[in-house]
Amino acid sequence: GGSGAGGSGGGASRARHMSGQIVRRDYPRAAVEARAEGRVETRFTVGTDGRVSNCRVTRSSGNAALDQTTCRLIEQRFRWTPARDAQGRPVAEERGWQQTWWLERRTPAPARPAEPADKAEPRSETPRDVE
Repeated sequence: GGSGAGGSGGGASRARHMSGQIVRRDYPRAAVEARAEGRVETRFTVGTDGRVSNCRVTRSSGNAALDQTTCRLIEQRFRWTPARDAQGRPVAEERGWQQTWWLERRTPAPARPAEPADKAEPRSETPRDVE
């Protein structure tokens, strides 16, 4: 027989993040209103198709909206090049991600004096892939 995979194999490789991000406008309204900030650490499975499933929070930010939004967006948006086994076949792999959410204080622009100086500007740090 033979596997029909062809090629030389090339050895095992880890999954690599290819696309998808969490941006400022994703900051949950409830978290902005509560002035919630924090870092969410997650673990999830990257499937053989490069899609994310089974996202779970391993370290909470302390705010349910931030935690839930992080996993929801990772599962919806992120795409990976799947991990490969020693024969070069795609395999599922566990990965981790840290997402930091914070609120920046904005000062009003001179042309817009009606905007309060303490208005919070939602921010989201570029997420970090973690082993």
